[in-house]
Amino acid sequence: MRARWEWAPRFAWCLASSVTVLVLGRLAGLRLNLTGSLPVGLYAAAGGAPVRGALVLVCLPPEVAAFARARGYVPQGGACPGSVVPIGKPVVAIAGDTVAVTPTGLMVNGAPVPNSRALVTDRKGRPLPRPPGGRYLVGQDELWVLSSYSRLSFDSRYFGAVRVSEVRTRLRPLWTASY
Repeated sequence: MRARWEWAPRFAWCLASSVTVLVLGRLAGLRLNLTGSLPVGLYAAAGGAPVRGALVLVCLPPEVAAFARARGYVPQGGACPGSVVPIGKPVVAIAGDTVAVTPTGLMVNGAPVPNSRALVTDRKGRPLPRPPGGRYLVGQDELWVLSSYSRLSFDSRYFGAVRVSEVRTRLRPLWTASY
């Protein structure tokens, strides 16, 4: 019977070590991304204002967070409105930019954003919201976030601008599988 339980101490040590590494990494500002919103990899929290092209962790507006949580698009248990975690996305538009929502995707300051065409339905065939077509001037406390890494990403193509004040941190890639 003893041989059957010999793995238990090793398993407990490996589990405790893994949890310790994750906690220490989190305290040091490290973030592991396994989603399609950004390239899979390890990121470091970075300071500074969000600029076009920056990678950010941002909280969704409360009504969007509730919708995303109900649909299972974002994990629960975070400190953002609706008890969800912040989403990691690249910034595509900042204050003063003009965003055009078109049937073929978004345009920022007249330039098309690659892979920004909104889907009509999600993976389960449920209809997706969309800002009305037209032009939007990005306000002082606003930005648009969009992941061109995954056409299934839930981002500004479905809900429009988010508040700059809801950005939790900028991210700096340390190691990514494809970036």
